[in-house]
Amino acid sequence: LFVLMPFFYKLGFYTAYQYLERRFDLKTRSMASGLFLLLRGFLTATGIYAASIVLTGITGWPQIVSILIIGVITTIYTAMGGIKAVMINDNIQFCIVNTGALIALAIMFSRIDGGLGEVLRVAADGGRLRMFDWSFHLYGGEYATNDSWNCIFGIFFANLAMFGIDQTIIQRNLTCKSYKTNIKVIIWTPIICMVLSFVFYFIGTVIYAFYQQFPDRISPDIPGDHVFIHFILSEMPAGLRGLMVTAIFAAAMSVLSSALNSLATVTIVDFVQRFKQGDALGAASAIVSAKALTCFWGLFATGMAVAWVYMGGLRSVLENAINIGNFFSGPLLGMFLAGMLFRRFSANGAFYGAILGFLLVCWSEFAPALFSALGWAMPAPIQLTTGIHPFWYGALGFFGTWLAGWLISLFEPAPADVAGLVVGDVVNAAAMEEALGRSPSHAAEPVAAAD
Repeated sequence: LFVLMPFFYKLGFYTAYQYLERRFDLKTRSMASGLFLLLRGFLTATGIYAASIVLTGITGWPQIVSILIIGVITTIYTAMGGIKAVMINDNIQFCIVNTGALIALAIMFSRIDGGLGEVLRVAADGGRLRMFDWSFHLYGGEYATNDSWNCIFGIFFANLAMFGIDQTIIQRNLTCKSYKTNIKVIIWTPIICMVLSFVFYFIGTVIYAFYQQFPDRISPDIPGDHVFIHFILSEMPAGLRGLMVTAIFAAAMSVLSSALNSLATVTIVDFVQRFKQGDALGAASAIVSAKALTCFWGLFATGMAVAWVYMGGLRSVLENAINIGNFFSGPLLGMFLAGMLFRRFSANGAFYGAILGFLLVCWSEFAPALFSALGWAMPAPIQLTTGIHPFWYGALGFFGTWLAGWLISLFEPAPADVAGLVVGDVVNAAAMEEALGRSPSHAAEPVAAAD
């Protein structure tokens, strides 16, 4: 965060991917923007799918109907309000979500005989407090192979990409009134995220202990993603039940609205405005285009969530989100950090290195199915390059981008003008404010908001 965000704030960009054109060239920026659109589009679909589980559990409606309702409602209010509506609703939803989480914990503890001590005992006996597994599984994708190494590397690259180069996060940071405020956000965001992650993971531990004490109150056939909503509907009083359902919806819709806004912003700034012939896109036209593109991406995400239902559903919403993040984020992160850390890295090195890094991930994921469809036997040496655990995709794409890009850059002239675009050239906060003359908080507004 301290490496990436100062560049975006100092240069006053609308999107993070404008940096790549300044540092490298247009084709690198366009490819990065395209990868982000795919990444965030699929993650948004995952969010809609997760929220539909709640609505289906409450109403008994078919999951596809729930997906359509959630997708349409979120898309409409995001398109109508833009970034201001997103941020206001995020603040309200943040309070609702965390209030609901604390109430849920209190009710769970009140229902468990023995309180916290019994929860910890039951969880320990069931292996739920085992935090580390230092066995190493490079291959496979089952729950049993989610060892500590996979989680450390998988979550590290997914989070580094999310907090460092994801427009959904960056657009919030760019609306800060000053660089000093931005730094405070950078410091507090990971701290708050870690605390809240602990709370929500602990909710799962407490639910496990509850149903170990009362196994007759839940069917063993209920999928893991449905257990919490089952607890809410079957164990909580009616009034609190409504609050908890609202909290879950608030969390889901907060993520969805921010994602749709960022998708529309990147599409307009990095494609529509960048490639528009003639005059620049006016403010009024940009707003109309932003609304239309918000609807487009809402339709895309909703359609993808419906497709997953037809394909049999997701095994785990959390794992699906991490896998998608790692699938696309490695090359993206590789391009940004290569440009910011290495003056010698060339535009062709970044572009073609990222292509190779992404192809390595695609090969590991799809090569077995390709060989099977063609009826070919896969030689043993080639098998070693496929079937890598999805949590490692981020590292594979990242280092593949760096290695290939560095080799390509060695055969090209050193970039001529990278002043202010690599680490060491970032000025201090006061000089940055003076150079800008004003906060770049306007960055997210003309494109993505309708006042």
